[in-house]
Amino acid sequence: MFKVVCLICSVLCGFSFFSCTSSAAVTKNAPEWVLAPDNVYSSSEYLNAVGSGVDRRTAENDALSMLAKSIVQNVSSVSDSSKIMSGNDKKGYEIAYDFTSSIATVSSVKDIVGVSYKEVWESKDGTFYVLAQINREETGRYYRQEIDARNKVINSEIVFADSNDGTFEALAALQNATNLAQENQVDMALLAGIHPDMYRLTSIDYVSPAALAVMSSRQREKIRVSVYVEGDSQDRISGALEATLAEVGLRIAEVDEEARYSLNGKVIMEKMDGNTKYEYIRYVLNVELLDNVTQKVLVPYTENGREAHISQSEAKQRAYRTVEDSVKTKFKPIILQFFEDLR
Repeated sequence: MFKVVCLICSVLCGFSFFSCTSSAAVTKNAPEWVLAPDNVYSSSEYLNAVGSGVDRRTAENDALSMLAKSIVQNVSSVSDSSKIMSGNDKKGYEIAYDFTSSIATVSSVKDIVGVSYKEVWESKDGTFYVLAQINREETGRYYRQEIDARNKVINSEIVFADSNDGTFEALAALQNATNLAQENQVDMALLAGIHPDMYRLTSIDYVSPAALAVMSSRQREKIRVSVYVEGDSQDRISGALEATLAEVGLRIAEVDEEARYSLNGKVIMEKMDGNTKYEYIRYVLNVELLDNVTQKVLVPYTENGREAHISQSEAKQRAYRTVEDSVKTKFKPIILQFFEDLR
């Protein structure tokens, strides 16, 4: 909120500075749209902003900046009059819903559609003035259509996830829904700044991106994975794998539980001949995250190397420690990347 207040203050100061310099530097020969654009182009129909610069491009950039600040100021006004609703999701989880919390993201109009340069004027001293303009109705309609389209996809993804509970497919659907909801949140803020009345008439069904993120997190907890590593006589490798899966939010299946997914591995520890001073142990670990329904390998992982010591037993212990460490440092990023690729 402090950043928003500072930004609004800078907007007001900027407008004040511009009006002062305009009256001093722009002569009475200047077009009316330079000094009072809203008198020429109704502010109820258009969002207007005048910029100036040593050349036309600089003036256009300045006008864009002023337009962005105007949108932010409008969003702030809408935000102040909006209520923050609260409620519960299906599991009773308390969530605060603030549909205008994306105001901080509306700091640039580079990606805003509908911006046009309606007027250009060069004063006698060589200063260029440009009027940047947005048609409120046309641009507002565009953003409302985008929001509605995403809303339909989000609802579809939620329904799909509900019918495929406890699967990575459901997790992918909810992650995609969360991303789309975040895009909608930005567009809702833009719509509030461009066409407040249309913003108030636009509704969404999924509550908020935060609520979807909670659903996504809970979906991970519903995914059961069994872990078995052949050749792991001390259960140290399987223990490291289970700990890693738990860290990323997945649940380890009970021994007698039929899990949709399994993490199957095989570890080999074998003595290497050919050296009389040290005992060498070669290790190889192969792991696959398998979908037991489709038999598709979702995540493969391999680690191999060797360890040495004057004692064969200690060399083997070193090999175990190395494999455990590699699972913690290398396997976890691979699983997290798998989650990212689901999006």
